[in-house]
Amino acid sequence: MKIVKDFVLPTVVLTVICLIVSFALVFTNSITEPIITERLNAEATAARIELLPEADTFTPVENLENPPEGFVDCYVAKNGAGYVITTKAFGYGGEITVMTGIKSDSTISKVKVLNHGETTGIGTRVVDDENYLSTYNGKTGSLEGVTGVAGATVSSKGLRSAVTAAFEVYSAVSGADVPEAENPIDPEKPETPPVDFMAQLFPDVPKGNVIESASEEYTAFKAGDQGFVILSSQEGFYSKPLTLAVGFDPNGSIVGIVVTEMNETDGVGSGVGDAAYLEKYVGKTSAGDIDGVENVSGATISSTAFKDAVKAAVELFDTVKNDMQSAIAPFITKIYSDATAEEVTSAEVDGFAAYKVGSKGYIALGSAEGFYSKPLTLAVGFDANGSISGIAVTEMNETEGVGSGVGDAAYLEKYVGKTSAADVDGVENVAGATISSTAFKDALKDAIERFGQAKGVLGA
Repeated sequence: MKIVKDFVLPTVVLTVICLIVSFALVFTNSITEPIITERLNAEATAARIELLPEADTFTPVENLENPPEGFVDCYVAKNGAGYVITTKAFGYGGEITVMTGIKSDSTISKVKVLNHGETTGIGTRVVDDENYLSTYNGKTGSLEGVTGVAGATVSSKGLRSAVTAAFEVYSAVSGADVPEAENPIDPEKPETPPVDFMAQLFPDVPKGNVIESASEEYTAFKAGDQGFVILSSQEGFYSKPLTLAVGFDPNGSIVGIVVTEMNETDGVGSGVGDAAYLEKYVGKTSAGDIDGVENVSGATISSTAFKDAVKAAVELFDTVKNDMQSAIAPFITKIYSDATAEEVTSAEVDGFAAYKVGSKGYIALGSAEGFYSKPLTLAVGFDANGSISGIAVTEMNETEGVGSGVGDAAYLEKYVGKTSAADVDGVENVAGATISSTAFKDALKDAIERFGQAKGVLGA
């Protein structure tokens, strides 16, 4: 009896309890499942109506042959207004589920992201931002004009892939001839950094003095006489790009690093982009120096990828310097068309570069605030006597068709032969562009002032 009491009876009781609980769960599920299914269907129907408001009711398209990867479902409007197609694609944080409304004229009515795992503040600028999502409205299958969000390339590509898959389904079910997507967002290709990144590395170099060079081996920039910037990329923690702009002085010593693309884990691997960590590389000149920098704590893979990218840039430095050393800024050849690299010498004058072009003459840069409180910068050529020989506009932010007239060849020609501020003031303004004309003249007078200094520094 003791065995029955101690072992058999508890087993029977537990078995009965398990059966009761199981039956209760089945009963509860039988009641709640239809309710949940009905609610989800209602939400999906509401989403479809939101994406294609011209539709009356929707019917599922079933038995689709050879659906593309990521296909979820397809619904057609009974009144012929179009289709609403749900697809999935991988973003940075996992699958992005996208519902795309495509009208009967083969254009997108609206795009809606149903689910995603993208990083808050980075990838969510793609999937949660209605302003960005609306850039898809009205597009055809080519998706022409749809660009990625800076810093969220992988998320941008994921969304684009899901919409492209929706067009593949649309083509199959409607029979419409859909153009292929153009200019796909490629997260594997390092992009040229915006000028702002150049300004971070060489803030004293005018934009007109920055020369770009690209080959199969590298993309690099010559920052006047102050140094070089080399783009370099490696695979980071998620096998996604970690791309850097590495600045060097003329001797190959690192002056700074800017991270132009980051896909590392926020708060861990992302530490390689912290200012304090970047600062550790300033002054380094070799792979050995770089390896000696301590890794970010807990981020060995990200730190290694960062170091590999920096070392790749270091290894390219001599090649870039040799290739670009003889480069001539475009504005020099605009003023002196037959100038050669060998005869160009330069110096810094009051924060701006100035050049001597052999026996041909000099070039001084001048700048002033234009119509939108943004720079209007000129490269001004002078002969040995200080007479203006030509002008090239190196930065222009004036209103197209109005203030931009200060950059027209006919207007620039009016200043040739002038030697003084008074001469410059005597030139008639561009009609309807007083502010831009005044800024142009101020920039020109600025260059005239620098010419005297440049001639003294660079020699007669």
